[in-house]
Amino acid sequence: NDALIAADTFSADGIGGNIKIEVGKLIANNGGQISTGSGEQFQEGNFGRGGDLVVTAFDSIELDGNGVGNTYRTGFFAETSSRNRAGDLTVNTNKLIVQNGAGISSGASGSGSLGGDGGNLVINATESIDLIGTNSNYRSALVTQANGWGNAGDMKITTSRLNVTDEAVISTLVTSGENTTNQFTI
Repeated sequence: NDALIAADTFSADGIGGNIKIEVGKLIANNGGQISTGSGEQFQEGNFGRGGDLVVTAFDSIELDGNGVGNTYRTGFFAETSSRNRAGDLTVNTNKLIVQNGAGISSGASGSGSLGGDGGNLVINATESIDLIGTNSNYRSALVTQANGWGNAGDMKITTSRLNVTDEAVISTLVTSGENTTNQFTI
């Protein structure tokens, strides 16, 4: 439970590290998370830009949010809580399944965001995307967001078949300030 691969920056001396993963098949569940980030909610400071996250699974990716007592949300995340921009998040696969409250998100996260913009989210799933269901805390989701004072990034989804069911959601979300959402393309 709660396995984490992360590259975060808490320093002004440069950008956060990039993460690039290439596998045949990727399965994450029970709080398994891969993330990049800049800053920490409610912490003042001049943190560097968040790193980029690129996940390529030649066969399939399955993100399943089932599990009890997980600390982390299952999924892929590129976020900023600082004044600097989040990294971009790119997912490449044949089949993508996001279910039971798992998520893929790029954004200016949380009420503690200090004005940095969210990164772009690009999802390329040659055959299909299945976005299914919820858990007790989250809807399964593909999201670009700005929850503080920054702007949401662009979202581009390319697939042959898209299935969104059982309260799952695809959204660009802005919750405060004079933020803007950018392009949303399917």
